[in-house]
Amino acid sequence: MALTTLEGVHQQVLRYHYDLSGDVLYLRLLGTLDEEVYGEEDPNGFHIMRSYDSDRVVGMTIVGYWRRFGDAPTMPDAASLAAVLEQAAGRLGAPLLAA
Repeated sequence: MALTTLEGVHQQVLRYHYDLSGDVLYLRLLGTLDEEVYGEEDPNGFHIMRSYDSDRVVGMTIVGYWRRFGDAPTMPDAASLAAVLEQAAGRLGAPLLAA
């Protein structure tokens, strides 16, 4: 069975979910998983997710994550990719953690 997604939690606050087949990285603050959100694209091409209730930024979606940020032409094995995604969640999700 082929691996299709990887997910985890960064610093017990930020959930990340990576869809390998679509090359999409989803980041979401854990406390907001049940909130309805809407998205808008920022100048970097990230889709910023905001809560309908508070308009607060609660997540982001990065389409083409590996194509844009991957450090090798092919994906690493699952364990190595999990470590890369953990670091990416912290780096790309820093604005979410700071809010």
